[in-house]
Amino acid sequence: MAFLANLFILGVFAFLGFAWPTFKLLPDRYYQINNPKNLLSFTKRIGVPVFQKFLLLTFWRNKAKQKSYFNGSKTGIKNFIIELKRSEIGHLIPFILINLLFIWSLILKDFWTAFFLQSLNIIGNFYPIMLQRAHRARTQRLEKLLKDSTSNSI
Repeated sequence: MAFLANLFILGVFAFLGFAWPTFKLLPDRYYQINNPKNLLSFTKRIGVPVFQKFLLLTFWRNKAKQKSYFNGSKTGIKNFIIELKRSEIGHLIPFILINLLFIWSLILKDFWTAFFLQSLNIIGNFYPIMLQRAHRARTQRLEKLLKDSTSNSI
């Protein structure tokens, strides 16, 4: 049941995130990484780089799929930044909802369901959120440069 709840909730919001610009629901300041060094240090300590390698070996092993996320061009960088935001909000809303289900399961004293809900939520939502934020910490300066060059050319 916990697996199906995670899968269903994530699937619904992932679909919505790719069908509509749901990432615009959050203000731009949410997407700003205030202390990138601390964030990158934290993500490294909790194993996000290992999680990233796992994704590249499994779900993202297809090079064409990787190129659809980032193709290496200047417009590709802009697209990559939008995809990071899309992916993050697509995991953030399910992360919050599943945390609410986790709390509800604890209230009902259904500890096994709560354990599996939270375990899957951490792997399926928290780690992807942290991965997107780590990517954004690395691309934030580049995004500012792109924005400045666009406004200077107008």
